[in-house]
Amino acid sequence: MMTIIEIAFWTLFFLLFMAYAGYPLITLALGTLAGGKETGNPPEWPTVSLIISAYNESEVINEKIENSLRLDYPAEKLNIIVISDA
Repeated sequence: MMTIIEIAFWTLFFLLFMAYAGYPLITLALGTLAGGKETGNPPEWPTVSLIISAYNESEVINEKIENSLRLDYPAEKLNIIVISDA
């Protein structure tokens, strides 16, 4: 008969295994069985708001805004909001 310490050990070992190896293997198997389909572009893109919070970012804020404007997303569906400390 297993002792409480052995039961605890194997339970924790199983949980650790599931977290690091079991879950990724299960999701890989399910993704393969489901036949991972590429959907491509959605029929209608949702409106997205990108909020940039800037605190003492005067040196890099211009680069961040330019990078955000270069996103591969329809411009009419993208709102960029910049909040700054001045």
